[in-house]
Amino acid sequence: MGFLIRGYLVSPKFSVPLAAKLASINVFKAPGPDGLPNLLLRDFAPYLCEPLAAIFNASIREGFVPCIWKSAEVIAVPKIPRPRSIQTDLRPISLLPTVAKVLESFIGSWLQSVLQPTLDDKQYGWRPKRSTTHALTGIIHEWQSILDHGRPSPTRGFQKSI
Repeated sequence: MGFLIRGYLVSPKFSVPLAAKLASINVFKAPGPDGLPNLLLRDFAPYLCEPLAAIFNASIREGFVPCIWKSAEVIAVPKIPRPRSIQTDLRPISLLPTVAKVLESFIGSWLQSVLQPTLDDKQYGWRPKRSTTHALTGIIHEWQSILDHGRPSPTRGFQKSI
């Protein structure tokens, strides 16, 4: 899903992916500090995709991200019905600008497509269809094969230090 075309992340000619992304915005999620309602972004996606593509491209070309896109509105959401303690009963939620999240998704997709071939096979973070469970299974498998083949255990030094 890399949309880098002649130095542009999202070409105005190919604003269809941007329009599709805008059209799929969840309108029931709260907007960020920019105050742009998600309903407006979704319903006016066909009209907003080309101007937004130009803004996204300018932002990437200039290496400048508007300050409002880098801000967040932090809201305390209760973990339990009647919170008694600020430290333990509330969870901070950051509301980010939706437009910034859309740009971030394009950049993330582009970076993944560019970096995917160069990543080590044991890299589990930030990769699709990989999780901590995969990482743990892989390390346990590696340790088991080391033990099966009579090689020194990687945890032997750790056991001696206890």
